[in-house]
Amino acid sequence: MSTTGTIVAIAAVVVAALVVVALVVVFRASGGHEPARRVSLPDAAGDYQLIRSVDGRTAASMLGSQLGSLGAISDAISTAQIGVYGTGGGPTALPTVVFLGFNRADSSVIDSLIASGSATKVARDVLGGAGSDTPSSFDPGPYGGALDCAQARRNATAYTPCVWVDGSTLALVLRIGDVDTGIAAGMTREFRAAAEH
Repeated sequence: MSTTGTIVAIAAVVVAALVVVALVVVFRASGGHEPARRVSLPDAAGDYQLIRSVDGRTAASMLGSQLGSLGAISDAISTAQIGVYGTGGGPTALPTVVFLGFNRADSSVIDSLIASGSATKVARDVLGGAGSDTPSSFDPGPYGGALDCAQARRNATAYTPCVWVDGSTLALVLRIGDVDTGIAAGMTREFRAAAEH
C-alpha cells in the first residue's frame, strides 16, 4: 500500500471513530432515549380530513363545556394542536373526530404529566379526565409508548376517546359516538402516523 493510500485509510478510520463518538455523546445527552418527536396538526389521517371551517379553539371550548372537563390536560389546552376532522371532505363533511395533540417541550403541564408515571398510567389519567373509567390498552405502533382507548358518555353524548403517550408527545383523539375501541385504536394509530414526526 502506498503512503497516500495508508494516510487515506487512517483518515477514514479516524473519521468513522469520530462519528461513533459523536453518536454516543448525542445518545447519552438525550438520556439514552430516541430524539424527541413533535406533534403537528395533520391535514388528513386515514379517511379523515381536517375541516378548516371549524376553528380548533372553538371546538375545544365546546368539547370542554360538553364534557365538563378535560382533566389533566385542561390547563395545557392553550399549547395544543387542535383540529376537527370528518369524512367526505369539503364543507359538507360531518365532524366526527376531535384531535388534541401536545408537545412535551411546549408545556410545563404536559412535561409534568408525562414525567408523573408510566406512559400507560398517564394515558389512563387523561382518559379518566375525559370521562372514561374502563380503558383498554392497544399496540401503540412503531413509536412505542402507550395507547389506551375507552367508551364514554357524558351529558347524553356518547364518544370514544383514545390517548397515546410517549416520552415527548401526548394526544387525545376523540371519536364522536360509540365505536368499538379496537377500531378507534386503529384510527388513532393513523392519526399518530400522520401527526407525530
